Amino acid sequence: MIEKSFKKNLSSSESAFDLLAKFQNIRTRDKIMELLNKKYDDVLDCYKRELHTMKTLFDQGKANPPISKNMPPKAGSIAWARSIMGRIKAPIRKFKSKADKLQTKTFKSVALEYVTLAKDLDKNYEQQIFEKWQKENTEKAIELLKKNILHKKTIGDSIIYTVQFDPLLKVIIREAKFLDRIGKSIPQTIINIALQEKDYARYVDKLN
Repeated sequence: MIEKSFKKNLSSSESAFDLLAKFQNIRTRDKIMELLNKKYDDVLDCYKRELHTMKTLFDQGKANPPISKNMPPKAGSIAWARSIMGRIKAPIRKFKSKADKLQTKTFKSVALEYVTLAKDLDKNYEQQIFEKWQKENTEKAIELLKKNILHKKTIGDSIIYTVQFDPLLKVIIREAKFLDRIGKSIPQTIINIALQEKDYARYVDKLN
């Protein structure tokens, strides 16, 4: 029964681990307990395969990640990376609760792979995307705000004024809102611009 139940749940390291935890709370013979304890390495092997799958997914998608239609590119890329991080972090948290049973070479190897992938997702991907966006768009936002909102154009004997509100400023504001929602610290300059978004839109509508 244990073997059948375990094989059925081994498609997911987390569900297999939960199953083992339930069996651990049952008083049983030493031989059966010994068998259960050996199953932790099988759980770790399963988790190792999951890590390899997530790493492949990340490597193949990081240059052009699948992003929800309603999300801007930078915030969408970070949300995608965080979804992978969530999938690899949940099992490792549970494994730590049974550290006494997982102090094996297998666990150390798996833990190292987890740390490496987590670092790639966080410091080498998410942080780099945000820091680059922060640097480029703080300067860009100030530059765009310095432009005259009215553009004077002479056509023959006529002078025509057109409203020029750079669409890129709207993109920066939208990106800032999403990044703020996922917990990023937005530069004060961009926050001030975002807070005045409705005022800018009202001015543009009046001038048009």
